[in-house]
Amino acid sequence: MATVPTPAGNRQVVNPYNETDDDHYSQLFPHWNDAPTSGPELAEIVTAFGNVVAKMIDDGSGVCDDGPERIVDAGYTYFGQFLDHNLTNDQTSIGDVWTYKLRPCDIMNTRKPRLDLGQLYGRGPWDEVDKRLYDDKDVSLKVGPKKQSAIDPAHSPKSFDVAVDNDGPLVADKRSCENVILRQITAVFARLHNQAVRQFRKDAGTLRELFDRARLWTTWQFQRVVCTDYLQKLLHPDVYDSLFGDSPSPACVWKSFSVPAEFSAAAMRFGHSMVQDSYQLSLNFHTGLLEILNEGRRKQNLLETWEIDWGRFFANASANPGSPQTARPIDTRIAPSLHHIPQATLLLFNTGVTGVPPGIIPIPQLPLPAITLVRGLGLKLATGQTAARAFGHKILTNELSRDCHGKVTDQGAILGKWHDRGETPLWYYVLKESELHPLYGGCLGETGSSIVGETVYAALANDPLSFWNHPDPAAKEFPMWNLPQGKRQLFSLNSLFGAATELE
Repeated sequence: MATVPTPAGNRQVVNPYNETDDDHYSQLFPHWNDAPTSGPELAEIVTAFGNVVAKMIDDGSGVCDDGPERIVDAGYTYFGQFLDHNLTNDQTSIGDVWTYKLRPCDIMNTRKPRLDLGQLYGRGPWDEVDKRLYDDKDVSLKVGPKKQSAIDPAHSPKSFDVAVDNDGPLVADKRSCENVILRQITAVFARLHNQAVRQFRKDAGTLRELFDRARLWTTWQFQRVVCTDYLQKLLHPDVYDSLFGDSPSPACVWKSFSVPAEFSAAAMRFGHSMVQDSYQLSLNFHTGLLEILNEGRRKQNLLETWEIDWGRFFANASANPGSPQTARPIDTRIAPSLHHIPQATLLLFNTGVTGVPPGIIPIPQLPLPAITLVRGLGLKLATGQTAARAFGHKILTNELSRDCHGKVTDQGAILGKWHDRGETPLWYYVLKESELHPLYGGCLGETGSSIVGETVYAALANDPLSFWNHPDPAAKEFPMWNLPQGKRQLFSLNSLFGAATELE
């Protein structure tokens, strides 16, 4: 796959509205100029957001009875969260946004706009703070203690958790412990890095050369499965082909790429809709979402009970019987538990949930989906219609208020006034667009796909060390891993997580 820096073919050119340096957020589109910022109209729309979110409850029914849903495996939900944490980390609160009238270019992003696994590596083993993440005599990442697996007893004892010390989990980004699934995904990539260290130890030279080589190998693996598996399944097929097919033709023309706020504060949050209310972590252990969230922030190592059988999250990722669970469809409904995350749990990992527009709604009344809408309003993010128009995609109109049969929905009745004015919040628009896609929530629609796909494309195209751009001939192929059960390449997420039991 070759890097193409400018649009080609018939794609509409998008010149980003506001570019910044790489540690702040950019904007793809102009502000929502008519977004209310004070007074009765602000109170009205924030109240409407609260009311519409109250209707965004998954009741267990299908998106539409006109056809079958094609839903991805449940693991894609949390791999998407892992990807998101690689590209974006915003420490401002909703109160900051409203009080100081912040715009995306004012907000620091503590992640670099590259797929570099920064949330895993931190600032590396030579940083005075982050060296605690690494083995004292090596450049391997510390991982949890080795335990005999009840899931795969045929293998020798392995770690399945991140390491901990007296202060809790040893992770570069505390969000890696937002839930027990993401915590174990982080541990898999830490052990994958350690496998690369073992592979290159004899030939790498200095410890710094060894670390750089192992990190690059692991990062290329991550980048590859993002492009060829995760995005291939979750982007609209036409948008995916235009960006990651044989003749890439990006729409966005960047002079200085940084992560767009439309990605971080709206489009990439489509994953909230994919979350299920409970999960079967292994054959004999089923538990609810709130328990999964609470256990993720456990300060000690996870108990063996919580070890994930990855075959429950990615097809064929283990030899144990049973089909993988699926994610929820990407639609305008959210699992009930996400509406009831305790405030204390939210505040542990999200500084961006504190504070609201003064005098409007106190924070305890705002569930997570409403926080997303209110934050986007405070940033004056472009509406969904503006984004669709910029990319040259079909602009949704009456469909936004209706279900697949044309009946006005409860949500549509509340937001109808803003739909009619072409002012649908971007996050809601992205979810509704997916819901109306012929796959009925099986992938993003065109607008959501364009924002997500263009961001990842630019992150790879503007990184001289990405597998697209690195001069090493090895970058042209999937990494080869010297695993206990033989050398092989890991072409997909199910093969990558299927190898988890082989990693020390």
